[in-house]
Amino acid sequence: MSFKNIAGKPVEENNETIKSELTQTGITIIDLHFELTGEVKTNYIGFSNGWTFYRRWRYYSAQANEGCILLFKYADELHKNFGNEVRVAGHCGCPSPNKHHNENYHMGVSSYHIDSIEGLCAFVNMTNKQKEGPLNSFLRHI
Repeated sequence: MSFKNIAGKPVEENNETIKSELTQTGITIIDLHFELTGEVKTNYIGFSNGWTFYRRWRYYSAQANEGCILLFKYADELHKNFGNEVRVAGHCGCPSPNKHHNENYHMGVSSYHIDSIEGLCAFVNMTNKQKEGPLNSFLRHI
């Protein structure tokens, strides 16, 4: 189900909506203790597995933090099931990660727009899967 438009709503109402949405996905809620102004006025952002989540009018903007990406292996898998609602770089045409980014120059995706709670949950699940992947498992043991 698509996220409702909360642009222009009061900050208190937006905070409640965002808190509810992020709680459903297991994303950590960060209270900034100041009001973000922009499309959606709020005190909250989300954080999970090296990604920061900002609520926009009808979607979340997911931005990879420094040194973090969703590798093509995982981005392609996510796109197969949720490509129309977890959009690479916010692209409205919903191209595959490899079609949008040239794999010769990129290792993965660092920005998404996510249009539904199901897509947000799938995204978090995929970043969890990547985190538990063989490379990260190996690095934790050295």
